[in-house]
Amino acid sequence: MPKWILPIARWFTHCRDLSIRWWAVTAIGWSVFCGADTAIAHFGSDAARDIWKTLTFHSPLGWQTWLIGFLFIGLVFVYDGSYRHTKRIVREKAALMWSDDRPVLLFDSWGEVPHDHPEARFHEVSEYQKEREYWERGFFLTNQGGTAHEIYLMPVPLTENVYLLGQTAARIDRGTKGFVFAYMDVEHNAKFGEDFERWDLPKVMAVLEKKINAARVEEHPLTAEIGVVYRDVRGVWFASTAKMTYRKDINRIIFGPTEQFPKPLAVEKLAALLTRP
Repeated sequence: MPKWILPIARWFTHCRDLSIRWWAVTAIGWSVFCGADTAIAHFGSDAARDIWKTLTFHSPLGWQTWLIGFLFIGLVFVYDGSYRHTKRIVREKAALMWSDDRPVLLFDSWGEVPHDHPEARFHEVSEYQKEREYWERGFFLTNQGGTAHEIYLMPVPLTENVYLLGQTAARIDRGTKGFVFAYMDVEHNAKFGEDFERWDLPKVMAVLEKKINAARVEEHPLTAEIGVVYRDVRGVWFASTAKMTYRKDINRIIFGPTEQFPKPLAVEKLAALLTRP
């Protein structure tokens, strides 16, 4: 919001707060004004009528005008009361949804799929390979709240037309660490290099960072917003987002502080996820 709008917004907020107790005063004031206008028009002297007309800059009013103005004032405050009632209900619902046992997912790290993950795939041991090779990667999430269900990783725009996609995790229990698969959308992403890695996010971010900084005077690390949407056992949706930054000096991805949002913003983020072409 522009800074110049803030004083105006505060002024309207102040007027709305005053209207809780002063709407009746407004109606009485309008009635007194119309009554005074009618009295002066019918019983006032010519000099009084001239002074009144000069002070108020208006044409004489009748009872019809008073009634229209009174109804208008009443309508305005009926709508304002309805607005306040709706906002109060929304706040009460939000307080109920924002419970202490809600799931709270935090971004922990990027890495190789846990070997005991039921969906992990690998290349088996052979004469040329002494150990199983797990090639899939993703994000580790720590749950500091209640059990989280249906964890969706939102598409991550690394740059324009270059996206990181993810799969869905069924649940992450309280106090445990979960894993969400994440991979480059190589079929639809813009081509930015010769070797298009699907599972090596640090390598992709390193290439993108180098290309972007080539056109800059000063180098900056590549940063993108990452988010997950999930629900609790009652079906209330939440979203957790954080800034993801590639650190070239250590060739790692680090995460900033995680922010959590309740419904309805979480639902909006989920809708954006599901409607992405």
